[in-house]
Amino acid sequence: ENIGWRIGIDLYSGFFDFLYDIPTFPGDPEGGKYFFLSPAGYIENTIRLGGLDIISGIRAEGYTLSNTICFPAYDPRFSSRLAIGDFGFVKASAGIFSQFPTPRQGNPNSDGNPDLNAQKSYQFSIGYEQSISSALKIEMTGFYNLLNDIVVGREDRFRFYTGPPPIGPFDTKPYANAGGGQIYGIETQIRYNGPNTIGLFSGTFSRSERTNRDGNVRLFAYDQPFVINALLSQQLAKNRRFGFRIRYSAGNPYTPVVNRVYDLNTRNFFPVYGERDSGRINPFFALDIRYDKDYTFDKWKLTTYIDIQNATYYKNTELMAWTYDYTEEQPIEGQPPFPIFGIKGEW
Repeated sequence: ENIGWRIGIDLYSGFFDFLYDIPTFPGDPEGGKYFFLSPAGYIENTIRLGGLDIISGIRAEGYTLSNTICFPAYDPRFSSRLAIGDFGFVKASAGIFSQFPTPRQGNPNSDGNPDLNAQKSYQFSIGYEQSISSALKIEMTGFYNLLNDIVVGREDRFRFYTGPPPIGPFDTKPYANAGGGQIYGIETQIRYNGPNTIGLFSGTFSRSERTNRDGNVRLFAYDQPFVINALLSQQLAKNRRFGFRIRYSAGNPYTPVVNRVYDLNTRNFFPVYGERDSGRINPFFALDIRYDKDYTFDKWKLTTYIDIQNATYYKNTELMAWTYDYTEEQPIEGQPPFPIFGIKGEW
């Protein structure tokens, strides 16, 4: 009664097809089509000892690319939940999570390295959950993720990026599991689940860093010191519901231009960049609105809805650009509000 087991198998397979043939990129075109197979098996044990729940398990996974390359991964995981009084819980977890290299990184036909290992994330967390009432609950969790065996190298190949072109020196050595990093922070959440009202407020405050092959540490390209979300959904009469969501977060880091040089031979301006990742684009903000209505029939239900993203048309900066002479920044902004209409049937 107080011990449970769960055993399962996952299977993920398909074809990975890519082509990088960009006229403005100085390198040669690159492409490939690969068959991949990723089988996984897992076993999980749950033990209940009074007010303490303990869950432990392991996941074994492989990744085979074109029947020639295999990246194995073995990920043990552990979590626990201890009741404190009638309405409080202390929660803790630790585990390893793996991510396999991409086909581009692992296949020797695209200058990859078939000897790569799976990338590892060692994740730890501890938190506290408290029910204030039957409808109101608060939660706070601290977390730390240690990243090991991150694949680095071949930065001379075509890649996508946000913001200005990356600044060297570049790691042009062969792909290798020589990178690392860490992510740490705290998450808070307040949830209200009443008879006709659902409310949620969450905030995450964190820092994400990456370490290159030489041991140098820098901010992750998508580091966000804070992410705040608020949601409210209200049930109305006649099977109608109205809700909204507010999203607010820090902008991604970017490298600002601090000066410019004019080349008399080419008659072009060239930027002089400042310290790498020393600037941030403007914070992101969006107000999303949704309205839906249910129509109930004898054997099925029809829902109609309208969903408006960024209803206030806040001009969020997607990435940074400059005028032709680099005297002023000209951010590339997101799209205007776009209403989405839809219907959904349930039997």
